[in-house]
Amino acid sequence: MIEEPLVPPVRASRYRDGGCFSFLITHPGGSLLIHPNANYMVDATRPGLIMPIHWDDFFVSLDRGLRPLPRFFDRFAVARAFLDPKSRESGIAVRFPEPFEVIRPFVR
Repeated sequence: MIEEPLVPPVRASRYRDGGCFSFLITHPGGSLLIHPNANYMVDATRPGLIMPIHWDDFFVSLDRGLRPLPRFFDRFAVARAFLDPKSRESGIAVRFPEPFEVIRPFVR
């Protein structure tokens, strides 16, 4: 946790995460939970679909296709190794969105 304001320039390791927030969006057509970590939420909520967000390397132009962040920043392979078997066991689909794809979760 950051105890006092950081004054740049500082090393990236000085920035600390104090936790995460989940967002529950309700709509007459359904509900949507946005949660930064799928581990606990898959078992607790039994979603109809898991769609990872912010997993891609945002330093690369979208016209070059999506690819994971470098391992230094994110352990994508570890997350994928968790999600793939969990998807097979539970029957819950995992789908990675495409660049510029329009997603309408409440349209039937």
